[in-house]
Amino acid sequence: MASSKFDVFLSFRGEDTRSTFTSLLHAALCRRKIQTFIDYDLRKGDEISPALEKTIEDSCLSIIILSENYASSTWCLNELVKILECKKAKGQIVLPVFYHVLPSHVRKQSGSYGEAFAKHETFFNNKKADKVSTWRSALTQVTNFSGWDLKQHDGSESEFIEKIVKDVLKKLKHVPSGDHLDGLVGMSSRIDKVDSLLCMGTEDCRILGIWGMAGVGKTTIARAIFNRIANQFESCCFLANFREESAKCGLNNLQEKLLSEILEDPNLTTDAFTLNRLCRKKVLIVLDDVNNAQHLKHLVGDRRWFGPGSRIIITSRDIQVLKMGTNAVESISLDLSQINELHLNSDAFMRMQRLKFLKFYSSHYSKGKKEKDKVHLREGLELLPDELRYLHWHRYPLRFLPPKIDPENLVELQMHHSSVEHLWEENQFNLEKLRRIDLSHSQHLAEIPNLSGASNLQTMVLNGCSKITKFPQISWNIKELKLSQTAIEEVPSAIEYLNQLRSLELNYCTRLQNLPSNIRNLTSLTQLSLQGCSSITEFPDISGDVSVLYLDGTAIDQVPSSIERLTKLHRLSLKYCTRLKRVSSSIFKLQSLSFCILSGCSRLDDLPEVLETKGNLEGLYLDRTSIKKLPATIEFLPQLNDLNTGYCKCIESLPNSICNMKSLSSLDLSGCLGVDKMLEDLPLSSSSGLSSLNMLNLSKCNLSSLPSALSCLPYLKSLNVSGNNFESLSLTPFACLEELNISHCKRLQSLQEFPLPSHLLDLQAHHCISLETLPTSNVVFTGNWITEQSSIYYNCLKLDANARVNIMADAQLRIQVMATKARETSSLEDYLKDGEVHEIVCDIDGMKIDGRLGFLESDHVFLVYAHELSTVFQRDDGEHNLSIYSSCQEALFEFSHVDKDLQPIPNCKIKKCGVHLLYLEEETNQISGDDSLNEAGHVENGGDGIQNIVEDEEVPNPKRLKH
Repeated sequence: MASSKFDVFLSFRGEDTRSTFTSLLHAALCRRKIQTFIDYDLRKGDEISPALEKTIEDSCLSIIILSENYASSTWCLNELVKILECKKAKGQIVLPVFYHVLPSHVRKQSGSYGEAFAKHETFFNNKKADKVSTWRSALTQVTNFSGWDLKQHDGSESEFIEKIVKDVLKKLKHVPSGDHLDGLVGMSSRIDKVDSLLCMGTEDCRILGIWGMAGVGKTTIARAIFNRIANQFESCCFLANFREESAKCGLNNLQEKLLSEILEDPNLTTDAFTLNRLCRKKVLIVLDDVNNAQHLKHLVGDRRWFGPGSRIIITSRDIQVLKMGTNAVESISLDLSQINELHLNSDAFMRMQRLKFLKFYSSHYSKGKKEKDKVHLREGLELLPDELRYLHWHRYPLRFLPPKIDPENLVELQMHHSSVEHLWEENQFNLEKLRRIDLSHSQHLAEIPNLSGASNLQTMVLNGCSKITKFPQISWNIKELKLSQTAIEEVPSAIEYLNQLRSLELNYCTRLQNLPSNIRNLTSLTQLSLQGCSSITEFPDISGDVSVLYLDGTAIDQVPSSIERLTKLHRLSLKYCTRLKRVSSSIFKLQSLSFCILSGCSRLDDLPEVLETKGNLEGLYLDRTSIKKLPATIEFLPQLNDLNTGYCKCIESLPNSICNMKSLSSLDLSGCLGVDKMLEDLPLSSSSGLSSLNMLNLSKCNLSSLPSALSCLPYLKSLNVSGNNFESLSLTPFACLEELNISHCKRLQSLQEFPLPSHLLDLQAHHCISLETLPTSNVVFTGNWITEQSSIYYNCLKLDANARVNIMADAQLRIQVMATKARETSSLEDYLKDGEVHEIVCDIDGMKIDGRLGFLESDHVFLVYAHELSTVFQRDDGEHNLSIYSSCQEALFEFSHVDKDLQPIPNCKIKKCGVHLLYLEEETNQISGDDSLNEAGHVENGGDGIQNIVEDEEVPNPKRLKH
């Protein structure tokens, strides 16, 4: 939007609200430095003047105060029409306010609005029928915009006005700035940088200095920032030419001027009462061209003088003036993801002798995503304060810590992804206070000093420090040690003295040989992780107190009988141990073992018998092994509920005893050949056998029809038969089915021949490239809210017209159930509970198909129904992610197509996006039949949900809809 003369235009009926509500609203807007136009002239005649039309055009936002007699004024109605024209032509923001009127009366022109239009139609007597019709259309249209209804805010006008002002500020914040910086090269980016450093969202009082020689644009930047953000503060003051004015008028006069402007009182003295008033106000102060640090201290020397959220900007030619406050700084926290670059001098922390907390972090850091260094120290760094307790510096850019550093007070050191090569000399400091060190992914770090004197050190994280070759010398009191992806070749026998060590991670230490035998003396060790240690050939001889053991990707060739000593072992993972050939039967004697993961052990072809009924094994994962059969005694695992033999190409049969497993609820036979015969050979019946099974995976089993044995499993809730060769199938036996996956069934042509199970919640049918017909909707009206349901048909490119109609009808049926109880309103606030903020994020990423990034092959429509705004609901199945959670006082809907790093995917564009918000007055109200759904399945707009559709053929995504 081009630069505007006014921020806000007020449209109102004078006799209703001029001296009451409108006057108060105008005053409140002006207090927040919002340029607001109000027409004080008594309006005569029918047509608005050209000057007033120009004023409307020159405004960013129009507030339409719809009072009882608004529609009786043709002047007001013409104003409204002009405002809507400006919205359409220039994108002007329109904010309706319903002042003691019902939105439905405005929309339908009933009540006092109906009476007014009856008079208009009688008066004009068809002479201006088109104009009356235009007025009606404008009133109806304006009720569809997000607005404010006094009756929904307990009738309190002062609070109501304050909420409107805050809403206006938010909306104006997104309007492009009119800083008038044409011809000033590079100035806009500098202003944006200063703006970001102010961190406007925080509640602390911040002082920002702008330093430079005369004529470089310090005042221009400060003035532009002042104009841009002044309306976000309760009071503001810009003291220009401070150097000259203080010499001419004296410091006391300047202080009185500052207080008078801030507190809006011309006769003030600097007393306790004045300071108390000042500290309760959120203020913006600019002191331009300050040359004396004592003057600055006299005026704004103490942050406690000003209210929360206050900002003070100082410009000066003298850098020493701007350093006056650093000796009081105790804490610095900077989110690097919110800035472009930060350049620091070598003496940046010289005067910060009280600094205890220093944190440079990145809230948007994503593992695997390349980041650039944002903090630059071209001249190095001379020192860090001795009082420093907490040092967190993400991507520390220097090779060494500053020469003047005394870490004796340091409690925590976090410098992950740093460039540091060396910390400090050994035995140079007393490090008794140090508790945690995290130098993970500091790839230049070659050695760690002897830290055996750091007697309170509990956690050390060196993951990804690829040049570390030696096991660190550390205190015996260490509890957590993470050395993954280092170049360590051996663990010294002295490790047995780390008698407090609870967790040891050595993942992907590919040079590491077998662990020393005395590691079993670590009686506190509960978790050991050796994933990816491809040189480990022997099962580690460890303490019986270990509860979690990860040996994935090691060169171990057997699980020995000595494993029975691990009496507290809860989880054992040996995924992709491709040399593993034998597993001792002792593994089934471990009473604490709940999960045994042998996935991908491609040389494992036999599993020992279970010799006795004992143990609490819940999950047994044998997928992608070479096992030929399961032990006949598998029924002696009474707690087993999850059995995975997926892609076991050599397995030929299932033992009959599997039918006796009362706890088995999930069985994965995906990718297995001869599955139909396996199931047919089992002694299954509808009254016995696998009675608890509710999840069955038969994907990619080369099936041309469903095995008849499945009819004996009537209580299945989840069935995956994706990737098979069905041309048709019947789901008649599965009355309880809630989830069905038939995706990638490339020969499947129709789903119309059978009714879908009535309880089906999730139907995955994507990539059924031959699918042409679909059944009618299976929505069941239960008298309450329908449980979340989804049907996925992307890349089903042969769907006929009837199938597409059925998909839309299904969605509309769900919406209709909500819409029948929609409340009449046009304010978003009505959709949210008081004091709560809700945000809906619907992410539809590049689809993951078989571990590869898949792409949509044609234009698609995605319909997402969010059950309710007030509950947290998350779904992430690798293809779609829907999260609803409480967070702020407005609903934000964002549609985009991005990759994992949130970067736009090329050649993919969102053509249309839309949102329909609905409010249910009583969640527990029963839903009865409603005749507003016509025979074609379309929903008539009987409720008053807010609806917006955005269509764009040129502008790339993302699209954002804000109500």
